[in-house]
Amino acid sequence: MVLTESNSREKQENEAFRNKLVNYEGELKNLRNSVELGKNALAESNSRLEHASRELKEKRATCEAEFSQRIQWMQAKISLNESNSRIVQENGVLGEKLATSEAELRKQKCIVISISFANGNSQTGVSNVEDQLVSTNDIDTGKDNKTEQPDVDVMLAEVGKENELLKEKVSSSEAKLSEEGKEKLKLLRSSKLE
Repeated sequence: MVLTESNSREKQENEAFRNKLVNYEGELKNLRNSVELGKNALAESNSRLEHASRELKEKRATCEAEFSQRIQWMQAKISLNESNSRIVQENGVLGEKLATSEAELRKQKCIVISISFANGNSQTGVSNVEDQLVSTNDIDTGKDNKTEQPDVDVMLAEVGKENELLKEKVSSSEAKLSEEGKEKLKLLRSSKLE
């Protein structure tokens, strides 16, 4: 009997161990399933993070490109403003030179007319009106103009040459400034189109 009771107790203990083992195996299986679900969730989360990271890098690259274009556009605008300012200054200087040259030319014409009046020679080539004025002056004063006359035609030719040189310089400067302005405008427009 002692043996039977001992066997019975061992059977009951074995049965209890088997039940515990089955329970542990079930719990272990549940834990494994839970770990597998966690791994899948982690993999999906990593995939979403990688996708978000790629999108963020693309957005950053786009923003950097736009920023670079804006910087180039601003630099072109600043350069264009500086060129325009320089052109305005150069136009002012050229305008002053032109005014000075025109004043000098008027002065030279007055000198030529004065010489013509003084000499009474109507062959100076200044103009028909000036010739008539000289003739009228000669008649009014009653002078007999037989004195030696300076070469007025040579003086007029020199004044004309100086005037032409100044006009060429002004035209050349204006063309140069216009070309610079056009180049800056093209650069500005191309940077806006990009």
